[in-house]
Amino acid sequence: MDTQSTASPFSFSILFDPTTIYYSLTEKELSDLVDISKNNSRDLTIAFLCLFLPSAGNAIIEVCNAIQQKIDLLTATLFVNGLLTGITFVLTIVFACMWRRSYIRNLELVEKIKKKPKWQVNVNLGVGDSFIITKATSSTSS
Repeated sequence: MDTQSTASPFSFSILFDPTTIYYSLTEKELSDLVDISKNNSRDLTIAFLCLFLPSAGNAIIEVCNAIQQKIDLLTATLFVNGLLTGITFVLTIVFACMWRRSYIRNLELVEKIKKKPKWQVNVNLGVGDSFIITKATSSTSS
């Protein structure tokens, strides 16, 4: 019984979508996309927001308790809580602004890349089994 395949060892299949449009990138554009994707400001914004909300709630409760019990508002607990609330609020705003700036920068870079000439791979199977790269026609570039 022959268990060897009758197919050539060099034959292969390619899943190919002929409607795919390819964009050209410069080395700088590629490195900019990588730099934008490494930005941690979104994660830091969420982390500081998660610290700000409970500390702000705790500070409000402390102030309400102090007013109800008619005690001095300048306690160490309230001071530390207020300080933590203020610091986390400022850091949340700073990192949210950085996040927004990087988001806008990313959108601008993607729009710049999309405005470049588009390329489409045309497959001519048969004589020579070749792939030809051509500029995309106006009907496929939209």
